[in-house]
Amino acid sequence: MYTAERVNLGFGTSSLGRNNTVRGAVRNLETAFDQGVVHFDTAPAYCFGHAEMLLGKFIRDRRDAVTVTTKFGITPRRIPFALMPALNLVRAPLKKLFSTAVKVSGSQHHHAFTYTTSIDPQQLVSSLHNSLKELRTDYVDNFMLHRIDSSLANQEDVVAQLLKLQEEGKVRHLGLAGSFADIYEGEPLREVYTAIQFGDDLGKRFRETITDDLPGRRYYRFGVFSIMGRAKAFLQENELPGISAAELCLAYYKEDKEFGLTLFSSSRNENITEVVRLWNSDKELPAPVISRFQEYLLKSDKQ
Repeated sequence: MYTAERVNLGFGTSSLGRNNTVRGAVRNLETAFDQGVVHFDTAPAYCFGHAEMLLGKFIRDRRDAVTVTTKFGITPRRIPFALMPALNLVRAPLKKLFSTAVKVSGSQHHHAFTYTTSIDPQQLVSSLHNSLKELRTDYVDNFMLHRIDSSLANQEDVVAQLLKLQEEGKVRHLGLAGSFADIYEGEPLREVYTAIQFGDDLGKRFRETITDDLPGRRYYRFGVFSIMGRAKAFLQENELPGISAAELCLAYYKEDKEFGLTLFSSSRNENITEVVRLWNSDKELPAPVISRFQEYLLKSDKQ
């Protein structure tokens, strides 16, 4: 029976592949859920194509208790899950190898992924149906275009197909997931897109943009652990004892919690528990510290 108090956090599945077993990955999801997390974010691209399958195993008996986001737009290079233990041993050097991409007509090819740069509406249908099968459900709460700019998202045939999927009950909300530039630096996004997900590099632009954005849009921010290194450097440079990097990162995100969900991901159950504990903590960091950290992030992004 679900008894935990819900928290304004969502759990991302991109780190699940760091587990060497399916059971280990599902246990990460169970840990998040047991702590009150009820939103789960996934995509066909995550975990070399296995993240939706892993999430599907978890939600099959909990579908009414959780919300789910999946996406269209990035196709992974799949490898058998049985090879994940070997892959995890060489993950660091492979990350460097996978850091380049080459654009070709209709897609952008990466050693690990293919990014969509043009959309055939039928691809949307095929991708969603495959995701529903992997997730063991007949609908998703959010279906997002993944790293696709607003000009593609606004195409009439793309919008028409997405609305059809929504009318069929397979999707509750349509949206975009990607960088600030993908979503907001092109042509204005059409109003059918009511769910927006983007990363941690926004600083003041986040608040300024959503203040003027479409009323009723839902926002999902990701990247809690991606700024951990900069948080540690900031604390060291400013000689601020008694504050952990995790506390500072979460305090930074809590500044915007009224605007939507903050997403985090981890393959360590103790980290998952600690993130929720810190998020729920009544301890407040001094406002000047958070403001200085926000300025520090903005400065480092420009360098």
